[in-house]
Amino acid sequence: MNIGKKSGQLRKGLLEFIVLKVIAEHKVYAADILTKLRKTEFSTQEGTLYPLLSKLRREGFLDYEWVESESGPPRKYYVL
Repeated sequence: MNIGKKSGQLRKGLLEFIVLKVIAEHKVYAADILTKLRKTEFSTQEGTLYPLLSKLRREGFLDYEWVESESGPPRKYYVL
């Protein structure tokens, strides 16, 4: 296995912990997670974040709740 593949796997594993850390602070909307991640070297895109959130929910690490929005449809907020 080459170093590039190993570092990619390591980054993916660390991203899970970082996302859980962000959610542990308070319930959070997915767009807010992306904003926080952009300020780090773990910046990612929606196409990576949403499958990760679904995986973490299936594994029982987090849940979500729907919150009414004043500016549109209800939003899904993630909580531990």
